[in-house]
Amino acid sequence: MGGGFAAERERGELLMADYLTTDTELTSIANAIRTKGGTNAQLEFPSEFVSAIGAITAIGDVTQRSSSDLTASGATVTAPAGYYPSSASKSVTSGTAGTPTAAKGSVSNHAISVTPSVTNTTGYITGGTKSGTAVSVAASELVSGSLSITENDTYDVTNYASVVVSVSGGGSGPYVVGNNTWSVNFTINPVIADENDTVTVKCTSSMPLSPGEVLGITDVDGNTVTILKDSGMISKNETWTFTMPGYSVVLDWIAAM
Repeated sequence: MGGGFAAERERGELLMADYLTTDTELTSIANAIRTKGGTNAQLEFPSEFVSAIGAITAIGDVTQRSSSDLTASGATVTAPAGYYPSSASKSVTSGTAGTPTAAKGSVSNHAISVTPSVTNTTGYITGGTKSGTAVSVAASELVSGSLSITENDTYDVTNYASVVVSVSGGGSGPYVVGNNTWSVNFTINPVIADENDTVTVKCTSSMPLSPGEVLGITDVDGNTVTILKDSGMISKNETWTFTMPGYSVVLDWIAAM
């Protein structure tokens, strides 16, 4: 008798549990399904629950996208919102790396103005190195002007392209050795000398003799005193000597005879 009551009680508790689940939890689930599915229909568990869930579709349309929808502007690639069924890519515009250039500005008395520049076209540029053309400055551009010497003295002729010597002869000296060539290419030692002194001329950079010219020493009127080099290439550090006459002279390019 007692055992039968206990079994009946246990059965009642199970039935109560089944009832609470059906009435509370399943109703909440059914309401959620009806809200998402947009329906007020009664749902029988479990078959109609399953069917209703399967019938639920996304609210609104989702645009399908592809690579053609991507846009690129400068360094930015824009991907509009939507559904991409596969990976998408967009190539940006390729740019061109310019070749560096340097423009030579004013050149005067050892001062050189060089302005470098480079122009790149817009777009993606791969890494690398480009070399431009070197700027050349002739030795004659580093000096300018002419110095006129009319009396015996010591002169700095470094920044002059030419020196005009006009010192009257007579007396025992000292006398001047002028330079009507590019002064940066030749050194004269001494510049002031007495008669019969040995004067040394040295070339500081290699150069060819111009056709129809020789390198020599003249008096102030342009008359040839002695020839130092009459043909071929003048080598760097090539040296000549001559004996100072009793008057001022000039190192100059002389027309070949």
